[in-house]
Amino acid sequence: MKIIDAHAHIGSFPTLAASKQLILSSMEKYGIAYSLVSNTDGAEFPSVGDLTPKNKPTLEILKQTVAFHLAHPDQIGALLWIRPQQEQPSQELIRYIKTHRKDIVGMKFHPYGERLPIDDPRLEAWLDLAKRFRFPLLVHTAIDEYSSIKHLENVCLAYPDLNFVAAHMELCTDNLYCLETMRRCPNMYADCAWVPLDIAKRVLREIGLNRIMFGTDNPIDGAFTLANPLYREYFAPNNGLTGIEEEHLFYLNARRFYNLAII
Repeated sequence: MKIIDAHAHIGSFPTLAASKQLILSSMEKYGIAYSLVSNTDGAEFPSVGDLTPKNKPTLEILKQTVAFHLAHPDQIGALLWIRPQQEQPSQELIRYIKTHRKDIVGMKFHPYGERLPIDDPRLEAWLDLAKRFRFPLLVHTAIDEYSSIKHLENVCLAYPDLNFVAAHMELCTDNLYCLETMRRCPNMYADCAWVPLDIAKRVLREIGLNRIMFGTDNPIDGAFTLANPLYREYFAPNNGLTGIEEEHLFYLNARRFYNLAII
C-alpha cells in the first residue's frame, strides 16, 4: 500500500539540510511514498529549533521548498508557507507562483506561528490568492487563542469555494468539537497528525471516507517522529481499518485533495 504523508516539514532544525535528510530517511524506513512539506522557517514565532523571531521573505522560503521538490519530484510536494503578519502577496511572488504552479500544490498557515487567527482581515489577500490559484489550505489548529477550530470554521463558511485541512483536528483537545465542525463545513477536511486512530476512524465512518488524510508533522520530533506509539498504531497490520478505509486515509484522499500527479 502506498502512503502519502500530507503534513511534513523542512526548516532550520538543526539545519535545513539536516531536516531534508530526516524526511527522506524516515520516508524510506517507514514506507512513505510521498510527503507534502512546508518550510517552518516561515514562522515569525517558531516553536521548534531556534526560537528567535524570524523575518525571512515568503518568496525565499518558498524557493527553498520548491528546490527540495525539484530535487526529489517523485517523493516531495511543496506547500507555500504564508506570513500575513509580515507580508501581503507581492507581484514578484505571484510571478514565481505562475511560473512554478505545477510544483506548488497548496498553502500552509500556522496561526500560532504568526500569532494571528485565520479569520483576521490580514488573511483576506492570501485567501484571494488561494482562490486565484485553486490552492487548498493546510491550517494548524489547536486549543490556543489563535488556532482554535472556531476561527477556521468562520473562514470555511465565508469561503465555501475554498478547501481547508484542519491539521491536528484541534491539537491538545479530544478532537470532538472538530468532528462537529466538519459536519457543518463540507469544505473542512482533516489530517491525523497527532490524532488518535480512533478519532480518524470516526471521521472516516461518520463524516465521510474522503474527509481525512494521513499526516504526521514529520520530522518535528527528529528521526523518531514516526516511531511514536500513536503512529505505530496506524502502521500496525491489525489497526482495525478496512482495506477501503486504509486506501482513502493513507493515499487516495491526499492525492485527490491536492491534485497530485502521482500514480
